[in-house]
Amino acid sequence: MTDELTEELAGIRYREATEITAGTVANPRIRELYRYWLMKRGSAALPAKRDFDPLGHPQALGTLMILEQLDDGDYLYRLHGTKAAEQFGRDLTGHRLREAAGPVVPFFIAKYDRCLELGRPLYTVHRPVQMRTVALLERLLMPFADSAGRPRFVVAFTAPYALTGEVSEQTTSRMT
Repeated sequence: MTDELTEELAGIRYREATEITAGTVANPRIRELYRYWLMKRGSAALPAKRDFDPLGHPQALGTLMILEQLDDGDYLYRLHGTKAAEQFGRDLTGHRLREAAGPVVPFFIAKYDRCLELGRPLYTVHRPVQMRTVALLERLLMPFADSAGRPRFVVAFTAPYALTGEVSEQTTSRMT
């Protein structure tokens, strides 16, 4: 399994993809959110954050997070879904990433920065640090623009990819 997570950053093994297709991502919620992002983007470089309605995604709502990139390089949780808060152990809405996430901060900042720099969604699978029952997490990070059209917001959807004891070759083959 560790062989499938080919990258390492800040002590976290992961794999990422910038192409979101049925061949690279099995989770239908992620593919649905990706199609929604494409629709909202239209012919613009990025969709506007004001056009994103978290309530329009009831199946994903509890696990959605909206983060705003701050001028100092940190991120502010504008929304931290209820299921995400339960998994993490507290609601991070209104908190900065650096004050809330501990040793995984460099990993998350690097992934959020990469998503904004690419100007397109980024899919990752990684080993979580603080979740004992989850062996792997999958995340879709989607960039959104502020009112001036600058990439400034990341909407993140997170879901368990494999639970402890359920990691198998079949599970990891979806990433190759």
